Amino acid sequence: MNVRSIALLAGALTVMFPVAAKADTWVTLGNLESKTLQFSLRCAGASAWHNFSLGAGQYKQFGAGDWNAEDCTTYELSIGTNQGNGTASTQVIKMTNEHTYLLVKTSSVGYAAHDAQQMIVVKNASSRDLDLNYFCSDVSPKLMSIGPHEQSWLFTGSPSACNPYVGSVREAGRELATLPTTSLPTGHVYTLTWNDGKHMWSIQSVRAGAGVGDPGN
Repeated sequence: MNVRSIALLAGALTVMFPVAAKADTWVTLGNLESKTLQFSLRCAGASAWHNFSLGAGQYKQFGAGDWNAEDCTTYELSIGTNQGNGTASTQVIKMTNEHTYLLVKTSSVGYAAHDAQQMIVVKNASSRDLDLNYFCSDVSPKLMSIGPHEQSWLFTGSPSACNPYVGSVREAGRELATLPTTSLPTGHVYTLTWNDGKHMWSIQSVRAGAGVGDPGN
């Protein structure tokens, strides 16, 4: 059989018996802290943990392919809490495929990971202090104070008390600024900037983890 006949036969067999495509399961992790964090991942219920780290402000997709394993139906993350009272323990967070989880330090348990769909992240891209007044029909109005070029976040819970929250911005200690009341759906990062010429705030939003894992990223 000549080379051309072999190639044609191979093509015919590929059509008859196509190569099974491997499903690619993953979770996206984002680090909202100002330092690199270490953590471990595994398929839920597996015995072996696999160690990773993520730099401050970085987002990255992780999947079983990172440790040469078959795809997971569910992932688990283990992170050291390193609590401020001197204790150090580890907590395990079960993660849903194709969701984004944000690594943060909480006042109650130390370092943790929350599903971004249960969070609102706010960045102050200006050199001015600001207060974000956020409201929900089922909870009392609250205030989020954010320093220049800093960020803060709100864990809304699961299920959220309401979605979306709404918010309005004012400079710290001053009257409400000119930004009107703005809808704040969960799962997004909101960036606030100050326009000196117009003497007003503007707000932009992007879905947490958007673009991570896309070609070229």
